[in-house]
Amino acid sequence: MKKSIALVCLTLAFAFTANAQRFGVKAGLNIADQTFANGNYKINSESILGFHAGIIGEVPLSKSFFLNSGLFYTEKGCSEKFVDPTTSPDVVSDVERTKRYGYLEIPLNLALKIDLGSVKPYIQAGTYVSYVIYDKISSETNVLDELKDFNFDTKKMDFGINVGAGIEISSLQLGVNYEWGVVNLADINDEYHLQGEDFSAKNGVLSVSAAILF
Repeated sequence: MKKSIALVCLTLAFAFTANAQRFGVKAGLNIADQTFANGNYKINSESILGFHAGIIGEVPLSKSFFLNSGLFYTEKGCSEKFVDPTTSPDVVSDVERTKRYGYLEIPLNLALKIDLGSVKPYIQAGTYVSYVIYDKISSETNVLDELKDFNFDTKKMDFGINVGAGIEISSLQLGVNYEWGVVNLADINDEYHLQGEDFSAKNGVLSVSAAILF
C-alpha cells in the first residue's frame, strides 16, 4: 500500500514539474531525529543537524491555492544511546552512535497563500517520498559485548506527511516545515533477537529554509 502511494506521489510530482509556472532554488537547515518503539532495548535518541538543498516548482490552482513540488538532497538521522533493561534502574549503556542518511526527496504540497500586498503568508500540507543515496554510522564509544551482534539496516525508501508555513516577499520565500515519517525503517538483522520482531524506527525532521522563485 505504502509503495503504491509512493509511486502515485512520484507520478504526480513528475507531471507537476512538467507544468510548473514558477521555478526556483531552495536550501536550509534540518533538525533531524528518529522515534523508536517496541524494542527489548530502549533507545534514547537526540537530534542531529543537517541540511537540504534543491530545486522547486509551483503551479497555481486558483488565486489562493497552489501546488508545489521539487527535488532535494536532504539529511536525516539521529544520535542514539541504548538503555540496558537488565540493570536497575535503567542505565544508559556505553553504546552511543550517530546515524546520518542522505536522501533524494520529492515533496508534493498543497499551499494556501493570503495576499496582503507586498507580503504573502502561506500554510501548506502534503506528502513526500525519499530514497537513501548516502549513509554513515559512527560510534563515539565502545559497544557492549551483548550488543555487538545487534544491528538493523535502514530501508532505502521513506514516505511521510508534510506540514509547513511561511511568508513570501516578492520572489523570496522563508518557511518552516515538519516531516512525519510513516515507514518503519528498521530492517532487522538481529541474530540474538535483542530488539524483537516488532521493533520500529521512523524519521522526523524539522526544517527551516529560504527559496528564490523565478
